[in-house]
Amino acid sequence: MLTIEDGIIKPLGWYVKHTHLPPEIEVYAESIPGRDGDYVFGQNFKARLVTLDLVSPWTTDKNLEQRKLMSAFRHDCLIEIDGWFLRGRVSPKIDVIGYPHNLTATVPLKLLEPFMWQEQELTSNGVLQNDGNVEIYPFVELFNNTSINIGDETLTYFGIVEHLIIDCEHQTVTADGENGLKNYNGVFPCVLPGAWVEVYSNGEFRVTWRNRR
Repeated sequence: MLTIEDGIIKPLGWYVKHTHLPPEIEVYAESIPGRDGDYVFGQNFKARLVTLDLVSPWTTDKNLEQRKLMSAFRHDCLIEIDGWFLRGRVSPKIDVIGYPHNLTATVPLKLLEPFMWQEQELTSNGVLQNDGNVEIYPFVELFNNTSINIGDETLTYFGIVEHLIIDCEHQTVTADGENGLKNYNGVFPCVLPGAWVEVYSNGEFRVTWRNRR
């Protein structure tokens, strides 16, 4: 994994002049005669080309620095930028320019996923906040516990279970490895961009989610 921190891409050690562009999201909405407002019919997510403009440190071995650069981006790469992650692949190629004591490089990356993301987790009562610009769906695990509140909604399993998994995005419930939908109350909350909700339960739990933008 590569990390951009304080203007340096680590562990490569090159300086970053330019970081990234977010993915492009195009929303399809139409007005219908005789009806108020617009109707949203869907979204099309387009992965933009993210460009990294890099400058090598001062060096007497430019060939070594160029080999390090090519090795770092040889395969699909995971990059962390201020706590946000993106996954990309070089497309079409890296352009390198040599100077007397350093190199500059333009690294074009095509995103392999439509969003940058930020991993978040709660293991005790607290606040789930969506810091992205896309809705999020919590991934809930309950341990010897059958109920949890997320905002105004209560997620409840009717039965005895040691490990309960509630995937709100895909609307699946797994109880001790088996399909648990028939004993579940059917609540799958969604948290809108910029919103926050309280999470609380009387038992042990873990709630994970991805802020996305």
